[in-house]
Amino acid sequence: MVALVQTAILVVRPERLRQEAREREWKERAQREGVERHRREILKKALEEWRYAHSLDQFLDALRIAMANSEIDPDGSSAQAEWLRWLCAYRECVDPFEELFEEIEKPIPDWYWNR
Repeated sequence: MVALVQTAILVVRPERLRQEAREREWKERAQREGVERHRREILKKALEEWRYAHSLDQFLDALRIAMANSEIDPDGSSAQAEWLRWLCAYRECVDPFEELFEEIEKPIPDWYWNR
């Protein structure tokens, strides 16, 4: 009986250790993949924000040219000039990197690994 128990210990324990090692490897791989997926999602959103900001810059340039061609004073009191000032102020609020920096600082939630 003692020999049977010793044999069971010699067979079962190494198998359990191998299983635990496999589970640790799976968890580590899931975590690495989760980090990679999270970073790609942050990058995609940051690129969209960056493109939007650059589109606003290009639009503002074109609008200023159109206003000059139409002899509209951008510093005047017309509705067009007021709208240009609003758009310039809005553009100042669109910072594609502010949210990116905030997202990078946040810890990745645990639930993210199991997706």
